[in-house]
Amino acid sequence: MVDAAEVAANAAGLKVAMAVVDANGDLVYFRRMDGAIAAGVTAAPGEARAAILFGVPTKQVADAAAAGTPLSATITPSGLAAGTVTVLQGGLPLLKGGKVVAAIGVGGGTSAQDETVAQAGLDAVK
Repeated sequence: MVDAAEVAANAAGLKVAMAVVDANGDLVYFRRMDGAIAAGVTAAPGEARAAILFGVPTKQVADAAAAGTPLSATITPSGLAAGTVTVLQGGLPLLKGGKVVAAIGVGGGTSAQDETVAQAGLDAVK
């Protein structure tokens, strides 16, 4: 998943950080491309955790928060203890059999670029 995301980032001329979390929001893989900004390093795992907690792309979460729309989340003690949750576009959940089993978060480009790179990662495992 991360290899495909990195290929997409390179194709777009981006230097990003990519994080994958499991269904509990625990970090299972992280990669920082040379030249990725510090904010992207922090954002990527937080975006992945937000995608797990809400079960939808983080753009939907950010849009709902900006509009004042209530959202529900699946909170697990492990997911909360794992670190920050970042509500920015760039995190996508991975669904298998209708259940959220993992998520990828990308940080370092614009929000839309981050989501495009994350989607390339998801597309590689579907």
